[in-house]
Amino acid sequence: MRSSVTEETYMGVLRSKIPWSPIIDYGKCNLCDRDPQCLKFCPHGVFAVEGNPPKLVVKNPNNCVVFCRSCRKVCPTDALSFPQKSDVLALIQKLREERKTEVIEKWDGGKMIVIPCSGIGKAVGQVSRIAAYKVVEERPKTARTLCLALLTVGDEEAGKLISSTPCIAIDGCPNQCSAKNIEVSKGKLVAKVMVTDVLKKNRGLKPAGVIELNSDGLRLAELVAKDVLAKIDEKVK
Repeated sequence: MRSSVTEETYMGVLRSKIPWSPIIDYGKCNLCDRDPQCLKFCPHGVFAVEGNPPKLVVKNPNNCVVFCRSCRKVCPTDALSFPQKSDVLALIQKLREERKTEVIEKWDGGKMIVIPCSGIGKAVGQVSRIAAYKVVEERPKTARTLCLALLTVGDEEAGKLISSTPCIAIDGCPNQCSAKNIEVSKGKLVAKVMVTDVLKKNRGLKPAGVIELNSDGLRLAELVAKDVLAKIDEKVK
């Protein structure tokens, strides 16, 4: 099973709706003598070499971290560029405004809110997000999820939502970013589950992967989801 990066969000907006990825100038790109430095440098699988004759392509644009341009620094021929940051920011703001209305309209008062941590670049963060998706799939009538980024940027409507709805935090590590942001936003935090706590009870698992979790990571996500489901069942009885 592959965990889809396109399901991730940035500032409360689906990553797949944000047009941020490298643009390749084929007049300058020479594949670094068939040893492309950008492909070796980027840990997110954005680039690939395809075709005959081979050429560099942006294989997974949604894997690119929004507003990251670090790959440009390693390109010896200055063949990489990016969209205008100001234009992308304006689009994100527009989509966030549209999302505010959607958050309220889709809320069913009978559902608890499961909020996973962001944990970008960490396997335990990806485990928390996959676990949240599994919980919502398993309990669609009693659980829903909300992007933590909405709280970190102070989204007013999201704040109202969590202040009147029971929330469960799934955190990847002891930093407890999800739980702390729920509390700071005056949300109704009724339960917490920490991925590292579940991992301590299952020391044989070695979760790895950020874009794609390995089998141990997926198994850990299932165990975390099981703990969250148990807490939901306790609260709704």
